[in-house]
Amino acid sequence: MKTLVKNTYLALLLSLFVLGTVQAQDVFKLSENSEVKITGTSTLHDWESVVENTEAKLVVSNKDDMATIQELEIKIEVRSIKSGKNVMDIKTYNALRSTENPNITFTLTEPVLIDDQDQVTAKGTLDLAGVTKEIAVIGKVNYDNNAQLGIKASYTINMPEYNIDPPTAMFGTIKTGEEVTVVFDMQLTKTSVAN
Repeated sequence: MKTLVKNTYLALLLSLFVLGTVQAQDVFKLSENSEVKITGTSTLHDWESVVENTEAKLVVSNKDDMATIQELEIKIEVRSIKSGKNVMDIKTYNALRSTENPNITFTLTEPVLIDDQDQVTAKGTLDLAGVTKEIAVIGKVNYDNNAQLGIKASYTINMPEYNIDPPTAMFGTIKTGEEVTVVFDMQLTKTSVAN
């Protein structure tokens, strides 16, 4: 009898511990009013492209009034990068080897605490043109735990580090710079709550 009471007591304590450590998690999806741009330079002029198709999923956990980004994946469709110039777009797709690698993907690898100053460093992997590297992106987070979360960040990529030859035009007389900057202004909306 003592063993049964002891086991029941232990089971009760264990269940209370498990219930006490469960965190509410909010799942967010990208809103239509988000914007992702890619900027760069060339020997002729600076340029800018707009990303028309971006997907993002983010999961935030809340415990003791502390919010933590647990999961984040951002996916950019390469062939949705548009500069307004068809020739430049084709050169971009070829440089990024879009047939074999249709998406550019950032995946968070460490949870990120949203601190009081709203500035965060997101560590993760960037998969670009078939090359995957670990990176750290610094940005600002505006979190309204009722329904909305905003992220503003930028990250500069050195194309040769990803085995990308910077596109050229006019038989090589016009060359793009080796570095491009991806600028994010993303608005995400809560879609569900999971425990």
